[in-house]
Amino acid sequence: MNEKKRNIIEASIALFAEKGFYSTSVQEIVDKSNLSKGSFYLHFRSKDELMLRIFEYYYDLMNRKVDEVRQENLPPKESFIKQIRVQLEEILKHKDFIITQFREQTISLNEELFQFIGQKDIEIKQWYEQNLINMYGNRAEEHVVDLSIIVEGMLSNYMQLSIKYDVELDFHKMAVFLVRRLDDIVRGLIDSGEEPLVTKEHLTEFAQQMNLPPDSVKQEVETSLQKMQEAINHLDIDPSKAAELQGVIDYLSSEIRKAEPKKFLIQGLLANFKEISELDEFRYRIAERLQIRLL
Repeated sequence: MNEKKRNIIEASIALFAEKGFYSTSVQEIVDKSNLSKGSFYLHFRSKDELMLRIFEYYYDLMNRKVDEVRQENLPPKESFIKQIRVQLEEILKHKDFIITQFREQTISLNEELFQFIGQKDIEIKQWYEQNLINMYGNRAEEHVVDLSIIVEGMLSNYMQLSIKYDVELDFHKMAVFLVRRLDDIVRGLIDSGEEPLVTKEHLTEFAQQMNLPPDSVKQEVETSLQKMQEAINHLDIDPSKAAELQGVIDYLSSEIRKAEPKKFLIQGLLANFKEISELDEFRYRIAERLQIRLL
């Protein structure tokens, strides 16, 4: 993202938080950005598109925070706790903006943004599921959707206390508390022998209702693989090792394109990049999108 576009987005976030989306004019945005209206329309077709780009910017920021934690290679529970904490801290920084947008219903009135939020909602559920599998292994897999709904609901309600009602909470303690409750719930579900209430098939139906492209996940993974190839070209490693890694990426790309990719094979192939920190961001992102547990 170029500097002018970033300036417009950051100025808009501040103005929308202060005045609201509908009460803020394009002129006020460019004045605060120290740019011209021509510069604004060079980067955005309208305020509606600007709002979509703000949310993309915001989610990208959150993803980077989460990826930084993942690259620390902490034990699964410690990693999940820290991932929750850094996201909550970022959300709190922008709470005025978030409250304003929901109050003004800018999300539901902007169809493209509504679709984007729907897709991100599915990705967030997949993020929960991946962390739950990392923490509890195969014993949680049958109930992973129910568990993700439960922890998301608990976290959402505590978050609302902090955002809406200014209740001061220690986010680290909150995350630790939630994981301990998850320990209790996982034990209870396994001991009870109950069947899952919600399955992955239900979420597949939901994704279809959101009109998400059926190959959108594969396309995202392909993009990550392409970026990995570019990153390998700049690594200070032996040429033969670089060629070997490029070959692994080609194999991964071929497997992804199949109608029914074999997850165990993709899991093994991704392990080839485990010791290369420069590629961790892509490895984690691919595993999350495909709901694969990294070795």
